[in-house]
Order: sequence, then structure tokens, then C-alpha cells
Amino acid sequence: MVNPSVLVVPQWQGSVRPQAPALAAGAAQLADLARARGVAVRDARGLPGTRSAGRHGVDSFDAILAAQALIATALPAGPTLAIGGDCSADLPLAARELRDRGGDVAVLWIDAHADFNSPASSPSGAFHGMVLRCLAGTGPDELLPATAARPDSLVLAGTRSVDQAERADLVAAGIEPLGMRALAEPQIVAAALRRTGRAAVHIHLDLDVLDPEVFPHTTYAEPGGATVGQVAALLRAAGETLPVCSAFIGEHLGGDVSATEVAGPLLGGLLAMLGGPA
Repeated sequence: MVNPSVLVVPQWQGSVRPQAPALAAGAAQLADLARARGVAVRDARGLPGTRSAGRHGVDSFDAILAAQALIATALPAGPTLAIGGDCSADLPLAARELRDRGGDVAVLWIDAHADFNSPASSPSGAFHGMVLRCLAGTGPDELLPATAARPDSLVLAGTRSVDQAERADLVAAGIEPLGMRALAEPQIVAAALRRTGRAAVHIHLDLDVLDPEVFPHTTYAEPGGATVGQVAALLRAAGETLPVCSAFIGEHLGGDVSATEVAGPLLGGLLAMLGGPA
């Protein structure tokens, strides 16, 4: 079995929160957890360190566009875990899998938020709230994937905070987020993945799916979240249902190292599903 590659993608401009630059430190701390498991880690270098003006309804559009191009170039071949950074740091990896597999990949979006806003519907212009919609083919042309994800390939788990316009767009697309039920009953995620009919799955894990009492170090902490054990069980159910071709973990603000270690079992689970050490 091929060992997975790990790429650190500390893009943070997708969040408009004042503390967003700390997402780079959070990515570095998560990367240290991977190194502690004996995994080689590389960095996407040269990413912009500042914000830029908003364009096309997206805050810091040019900084994000530059970061996306650099991340896409840095992606290693084969099974890859990307460590962010804000959620939009996952876009180049998920887009590559969709392109290379001709769309034959499900996307499991484990996140407190649907991230299904468009530039027209977003109340903030924060791109990390638009990334799944962009993967599905709606967004600024320069950021759209070469092969869009079809709505029937998207499985949303842990979603518990959805904007009103975003909810309407999900309904129009025929997507029903599984919400926190997915964490209590991971078998419904397995069933949803089977219904996609796809041959493999890309897993997106935003750490804000965890309850703030378990892991408060995220930019948009939402009450009523999951335990580490619940997320780990969901990941196992997904990995037992479809081969995991790639994965992302992110939205960690960094800080106390012992707090980062709370996420260790989840990072280890993703590595194991990609063929690496748990």
C-alpha cells in the first residue's frame, strides 16, 4: 500500500474573522501531530500573507486565487491529506480528485456549516462559506473546478448552522444535510455514500463539527456539536463504505499544543484510511 502524502495548506484569507491569520499556526500544529506519527510532511510555500480587496463578491479574492494556484501546483501525486488553513484550502485537492476521476468521487463534508453560499447569497463575502458550492459549479469562474461535483455526490454531516438563502439553495439542489443525526447514527452516512454510486470518497473535516466544549479553537464555533469519539465513528463508517482517495482537516486556530492533541485521533484516522499510520 502506498503511504499517503501530507501537504500543509495554511491559507486563511477565506475567513473574514480578525483571528483568521492564526489558522496558519493551527495548520502547523496539526502538521506536527502528523510528523509525530512518522509521516513526511511538506508545505505549500509562498502563499499570500495578507488580505486583498474583495472582488466578484469574495473578500480577499486575489489573495485566495493566488493561494489556490500555489496549492494546486504543490499537490503531491497519490493519496493525499491536506492540512489547513480555512476550508477553502481544500478546494484544489477536492477539485483534483473530481478532475482525475471524471467526477466519480463522493464528497463527505463533515462541518458545522454547509459552506454552500454563493457570492450572491453570502452575507459576509467569506470564501470558506462558499467552497462546497464552488465545488458544485457555482462561483467565480477563476475558482471553479474543471469537473464540478454533482449534487447527488455530496453528503453533508454535522451541519447545524445554515444561512437562510443557503438553505434555499440546498433545497433547490436536492441536497438534505444529515445534520447531527449523522454523528449519532453513522450508518446513515454509510447509506448516503452508497446511494451516491461513486467509486471513492473525498473527506472534508472542519474541526468546528466538534462541540466547543470539546474543541473551541475554531473561527466559527457552533454549540451542539460532536465528541471526538462520534466523529471518529463517522470516519470509520465512511472508510468501511468507500475507499478514501483524499482528505482535508482544518479550521484550527492553534494555540495551546495540548488542545491541538484533542484532534489527534481524527487526524490519525484520516491517515489510516489513506493507507498511513493511525
